[in-house]
Amino acid sequence: YAGANVTFDHEPSSGAGAGSLNVTATADEVLTHYTRELERDGWTVVVDDVPTGSAEGEPVDARELRARRDGAAFDIAVESWSGQTSAVIRVDA
Repeated sequence: YAGANVTFDHEPSSGAGAGSLNVTATADEVLTHYTRELERDGWTVVVDDVPTGSAEGEPVDARELRARRDGAAFDIAVESWSGQTSAVIRVDA
């Protein structure tokens, strides 16, 4: 995601990679970006809302993006509040 500082770690036991990012953007902006890019590259993408409470009385928007292609998986869990978005990404190839 443009402007994001993404950190990735390799999980040797599963061969997967996991990462996280924090950006000043809405969940919609982040998920729209990843949906567009993944679908353009041939992935099948589904985004679901995740029921959540609130952070110190403030509403939190939580969603999960699941993308699949040829046995590979790309998953993003997103939480957004006050224009800030935090995402955890997992890639199983």
